[in-house]
Amino acid sequence: MNEISPEDTVDILAKRVPLIEDSKELKEYMLRVINELARYRLREKVFIKDAIVTIRDLLKWTTRQIEAMGLKEALALEGYCILAERLRTEDEKQYIKTILLGKSKSDFNELAHYSEFA
Repeated sequence: MNEISPEDTVDILAKRVPLIEDSKELKEYMLRVINELARYRLREKVFIKDAIVTIRDLLKWTTRQIEAMGLKEALALEGYCILAERLRTEDEKQYIKTILLGKSKSDFNELAHYSEFA
């Protein structure tokens, strides 16, 4: 994502996903996550090539069906399913989960979510 700034990326997502376009809070959330993931990639060198997340990943993430739980928690869970599952260690996955949840007091149970599809 070197060619497109995080701000422009969020604008692209907002144009494709009305839910984001209508919510300043979700735009700020996506921008924070994109920036924190980029810093993490630089520090830990965990993802191959230049990007920790691609535009395609972001579009997949934001167009997933958001169900029962709160909106940000549901976005965080779907983001985890797309981003963290590429990683090898539980520590790396936990760090991604921390980035996605941010300072919120909420949490999600990815194992319970996965069991719905088993």
